[in-house]
Amino acid sequence: MDFYLVNRGHYELDDLFTPSGRYGAFNKAGLGAYLIGCVLLTPFVNSGFYTGYIGAKLGFDLSWIVGLVLPAVLYLVFTKAARRRASAAETEIPPSAEIAASRQAS
Repeated sequence: MDFYLVNRGHYELDDLFTPSGRYGAFNKAGLGAYLIGCVLLTPFVNSGFYTGYIGAKLGFDLSWIVGLVLPAVLYLVFTKAARRRASAAETEIPPSAEIAASRQAS
């Protein structure tokens, strides 16, 4: 998902191994999508160890589909939102620069 849809086949390999690099020490979007996915797939589990409500009603284990699709979609949404926020923060003019520009114009 990340390689093909988010980064479109391009990684900075050196930054993967540097905590202060482009990718950081932890991928918050990935961890968040994983944890939410784990919580939301539990009702669909049907195993000898645990059986969720929906898994018991269905009579079979559907959790692997939910655990594959839901976190992937969440990860895509989280990373797109983070990139939008980052690009918006880069294009914003700091208030001190706006004040300086208005003083120079007058």
